[in-house]
Amino acid sequence: MTVSAHDVLPRVSAIVAEIAEIPQADVRPTDALREGLGLDSLGLVELLTALHDRLGVLVPDEQADELFTVDDVVARVLKEV
Repeated sequence: MTVSAHDVLPRVSAIVAEIAEIPQADVRPTDALREGLGLDSLGLVELLTALHDRLGVLVPDEQADELFTVDDVVARVLKEV
């Protein structure tokens, strides 16, 4: 079975929305995690932890700086599944 961005985006959006404390409908693929959604360094750590716990995707801390947008997170998840 092939997993696509269409499959992963809702799950990533739900995680991001929960951490950013906003409605999932307000999370767009092009939203910047830091500037657009207001995630600080703790929020990014929470995001990485949730990706691992809920989706089984481990993003090393040193690669977290490469995640700028929701789309970047989706792409990272797709690399791991």
